[in-house]
Amino acid sequence: MEHRCSPRRNAEYHLMFYQHGQVVQSGCVKNISMGGLFIQVSAGNWRRHEAFDVELVSSRGAKLRLSAELVHKHSHGVGIVFDSMDIVQRQMLRDLFYIGIDQAEAPISKADVSVA
Repeated sequence: MEHRCSPRRNAEYHLMFYQHGQVVQSGCVKNISMGGLFIQVSAGNWRRHEAFDVELVSSRGAKLRLSAELVHKHSHGVGIVFDSMDIVQRQMLRDLFYIGIDQAEAPISKADVSVA
């Protein structure tokens, strides 16, 4: 049986994968929790436990960039868990999770947060 620390919510966000500061792939978030995401994307050459950054992008252009690790992959997508995040990133993720990236009062920022 699968154990989760927070519930999952269905979502539709554009997402980009970064390695070494460069965009290497994009996909569509299908569900999100405070601990990770499932992304509809070609699994390609990704390996379990591979580390990268992901950037969620709203239709208004707001961005949230987080460090992550691939935990499982299927023919229709990959599951990732978030790595460490600071308090500002955690609050932005909480806002995204509970009120939605496009409904937030202010754009997600901290100069488009990026913590490696």
